[in-house]
Amino acid sequence: MDPKKLFHDTRLDGTCVYCGAFPDTRDHVPSKVLLDEPFPLALPVVPCCKTCNNSFSFDELYIACFIECVIHGTTDPEKMSRTKIKRILNERPRLRETIEKNKKQNDQNLIWTPDKTKVNTIVVKLARGHAAYELSEPQMSDPEYIRIAPYGTLSEEELTNFENSPNQSLWPEIGSRAFVNSVVANNINFENGWNIIQDSTYRYMISHDDGICVKIVMSEYLFCEVIFS
Repeated sequence: MDPKKLFHDTRLDGTCVYCGAFPDTRDHVPSKVLLDEPFPLALPVVPCCKTCNNSFSFDELYIACFIECVIHGTTDPEKMSRTKIKRILNERPRLRETIEKNKKQNDQNLIWTPDKTKVNTIVVKLARGHAAYELSEPQMSDPEYIRIAPYGTLSEEELTNFENSPNQSLWPEIGSRAFVNSVVANNINFENGWNIIQDSTYRYMISHDDGICVKIVMSEYLFCEVIFS
């Protein structure tokens, strides 16, 4: 029997992992807008309510498009390398305008100013989803710590510390995904502590020491760390 089925934890099936309400839908973590087609098989899915799911939709579109625009230095859809983002920017001119008006050119560089509320909302949402999925421990309270840093703003030492898996003895609860990962030796999507959802597009890491720490990297550009006490 597949050990992932044998040890599947169903206790979260009756609770929205974001607010605790009754879950009348399910949510991919990460959202498919942050990934490219063809999508990886067996994407992480968590139970959630329609209210939470709908409330995150536009902010997820925003952060996906914003990252791509910053990487390419333009909001011109035809300059985007991701087909999905090109389509979204063409179909949603107001979203493109919102991103465009928050960039400016100084003497040497193009400066992009993100909507911090939208970015923080989605990063924390993703962290909550990963914590619930991997550890069977939903995090409803506000995080103790959030850091969101674009590539190039981290020093070499900071980047090394971020990339390394913490030296810890993780004893995951039986039934949690972390436990399943520990007993399934051939988890091909797990590398150096990182769960690789899609190469160069999305990866995350969970550690459980003095609280739950979730690290997320989007498009190898945005480095995020969220800690729940």
